[in-house]
Amino acid sequence: MKNSILRSLQGIVGEEFVSNEAEELFLYSKDLGSGRSGRLDYVVVPGSVDEVQKVVKLAGQEKIPLTPVGAGLNLSGLTISAQGGVAIDMKRMDNISEVNESSRYVVVEAGVTVGKLIAHLKKNLPNYVFPCRMHRPQPPLRQMQYSMGPAICPNTVFIRR
Repeated sequence: MKNSILRSLQGIVGEEFVSNEAEELFLYSKDLGSGRSGRLDYVVVPGSVDEVQKVVKLAGQEKIPLTPVGAGLNLSGLTISAQGGVAIDMKRMDNISEVNESSRYVVVEAGVTVGKLIAHLKKNLPNYVFPCRMHRPQPPLRQMQYSMGPAICPNTVFIRR
């Protein structure tokens, strides 16, 4: 059964973007902040919405738990799976598809980091003033590595000039 699931996952995202190796599973099963650890069966790194949808469909059909992973800097135990299953790492999905300056929003894929977005905005909108509570030239290094989901929740990572 496990081999057929591994082959199915490889067929969806490519062999180089799926692992069930102990070393990989160990890295995705730990949380530095909470000290908790979990158990996983596979790590998958999709590169498109279509691949994500196919992985989710396969997991649903096979009743396999999914654990989404952003930049892998979790410090609160939220991406630790207690039931095994698949960690679906979004880091390959890092496109910035829209920046709307007048309405002040961006459309990004799940793997975009704060650092990548800030670099993109500085390059394409060098005079733009970012609304936020942080009044530093740029966020601390650890925040530059956050994926956008956790980064925007506390609304503390954008810069003001």
